[in-house]
Amino acid sequence: GEDNKEFVKRAREFKIQDVIKPKQILLIQGVKEERGQKGASMTTYLSLAGRFAVLMPNSRKRNSYGISKKISDKTERARLREILHGLKIPKGMTVVLRTAAMGADATSIAADYDYLVNLWNEIRKTTLESVAPVTIHTEDSLLRRVVRDFLADKDDVLVIQGDEAYDAAKTYFQQMYGRAPRKQLVQYKDAAVPLMVKAGVEKQLEGLHGPYVQLPSGGSLVINQTEAMVTIDVNSSRAIKEKDIEQTALNTNLEAAEEIALQLRLRDLAGIVAIDFIDMEEERNNRKLEMKMREVMKRDRARTQVAKINTFGVLMLSRQRLRSSFIETSYVQCPHCLGAGVVPSIQTAALIMFRHLQEKLLAKSAQKIIMTVPSDVAIYLLNHKRAELASMESEFETEIVIVGDDSMMNIDQYSIQRVAPESNKTEDLLDAYAPSTDAKKKDAQHMDAKKTTMNAPRRKRKK
Repeated sequence: GEDNKEFVKRAREFKIQDVIKPKQILLIQGVKEERGQKGASMTTYLSLAGRFAVLMPNSRKRNSYGISKKISDKTERARLREILHGLKIPKGMTVVLRTAAMGADATSIAADYDYLVNLWNEIRKTTLESVAPVTIHTEDSLLRRVVRDFLADKDDVLVIQGDEAYDAAKTYFQQMYGRAPRKQLVQYKDAAVPLMVKAGVEKQLEGLHGPYVQLPSGGSLVINQTEAMVTIDVNSSRAIKEKDIEQTALNTNLEAAEEIALQLRLRDLAGIVAIDFIDMEEERNNRKLEMKMREVMKRDRARTQVAKINTFGVLMLSRQRLRSSFIETSYVQCPHCLGAGVVPSIQTAALIMFRHLQEKLLAKSAQKIIMTVPSDVAIYLLNHKRAELASMESEFETEIVIVGDDSMMNIDQYSIQRVAPESNKTEDLLDAYAPSTDAKKKDAQHMDAKKTTMNAPRRKRKK
């Protein structure tokens, strides 16, 4: 609130060069990992997560405590506030209680707070004894986080395969909860069938690789991820159990809302999400769907915001980005289409190369031009653009040689060599073009070629 506004106002008064100097030593924490064209985000405002609380040892906030917004009950918030008052938090530190603190007793919260303070003191000690650059502290292992976050209730059960992992989980449980795990940790001992196969996890993971998700009623989802946003289309497909079309649409949409919330978590999809539900005539059904969507998104550990269904029947929501998505971590960008899914046709590629050749001739004369292109493009140029090439040779008083090269993998890849008229020898490579993985760099190359053409002196046409 007010603290953030004041921070932003003060931040605008300074440049980053005035605050951070070369060779200055800072203790920083990674907030977001590198993603696509965006670099990693770092901060000097540290945060350490525990079972019930998050400790911010050098927070800029005025208040020394906070409570998760997902805890909405006023009585519970008042009780937790009293517990926080009794912790005697030092000035400059902030403690925020997580959603897991709901229902927790004062002793458990105080123990978690003491653990985080001791961890911070250990980090400070290690920092003072270390020589930069060095890794001071890393996030807890996956197994430790699962034990911490998903076994708070005594009815929760974690099934583990492998002796080493089981022993480690028992140790973590004893450290965090101060008691034996009893029936909450179960060791899987069937050597014939792996745990992931028996639980059906492998089949679910295979389904994450495609954009289509089938719903039990016969409907389907189509999930497409772009750099700007995630789009999800809900289709009724074979969902025809209900006689009433409106009821069929409502049931399919409610079922889709459950599956969408699950898929967003499984695929780690974040940012702006646009969901095109099946159109419904009755306004009350739209309200039911909105309530259902808000209900299922509350289970998400990431921060979410759900808007109302607009006049186009599209529901927009935003989800906090915790890490790179499943697709980004499991796949690499296609070097041919650069992630677009399409490549130029032979005709389009030939036309682009033909124009680039003309630009080079306008910029500087040559006795001979040797243009190396993919074989398919070379065949097209020689068969369909022979008259234009002959006209260009006559206009610029040069010889144009088109060479096909099967080693060029991309359809719009080419290279141009010029033979200077005074030396009659081939100069160094005049221009070689291979599709770049950087779209901005590719656009800049085309702009440079255009400027060169515009600035070139006008040539008199041969009569």
